[in-house]
Amino acid sequence: MSQMRKVVSSLALAIAFAATSFPVAAAVIDVSTNNLNWTASYATYSGAAYHYGCGTYDCISITSNGNNTGSFVGGGPAGDFTGTWNASLSFLLPADALNVTLSYQSIGVDDRAVFSLNGGTIGTFYIFGPQISGSDSNPGDFLFGAMNTLNLDIVNNPFSQFGSPMGFLDAFDGTAVALGATVSYDLPNRVPEPATALLALCGFGLLGLGRLRRCPH
Repeated sequence: MSQMRKVVSSLALAIAFAATSFPVAAAVIDVSTNNLNWTASYATYSGAAYHYGCGTYDCISITSNGNNTGSFVGGGPAGDFTGTWNASLSFLLPADALNVTLSYQSIGVDDRAVFSLNGGTIGTFYIFGPQISGSDSNPGDFLFGAMNTLNLDIVNNPFSQFGSPMGFLDAFDGTAVALGATVSYDLPNRVPEPATALLALCGFGLLGLGRLRRCPH
């Protein structure tokens, strides 16, 4: 009988432990230029960035076709573009997010772009290279329980990818950027599913039954 109690007690502990050791849930946010929430701005104008197909990842730009013959964000004129513009995307990280990682790969830009997270520069990439790729898992670079912001500061210069900003040279000169990126994190499973809760109750019930059987009457 003593051996049976030990078996029941061990089984109950195993069930209760398995039921209360809730797994973590993984989440991934697409922060590539395929995300339609990127905004673009230049001069005093801003609005939703224009997207157009560039392969696996969209190109985004301040104009509907990437050059000065298209429509500009915010209804601005081509003449107000002096060679620099910004694209930004914000995303929310839960306060209890774990193992947060930003993974990124530059796809292309016309003519160069500085990529940053929450004001901290990650790298610069260019129309003719070099490109950048990698990951950032430093918790100090992220804001937990708040909005985080990715920025792309783009410079157009048709003569040199390293040169000074310049407005559109002609109707064939363009500016756009494409980026592949994700933010992944784990999140503790706060609320057990009904089946898991029932399993825990069974485990603790068995423990209680075992104690009652040991009590003298």
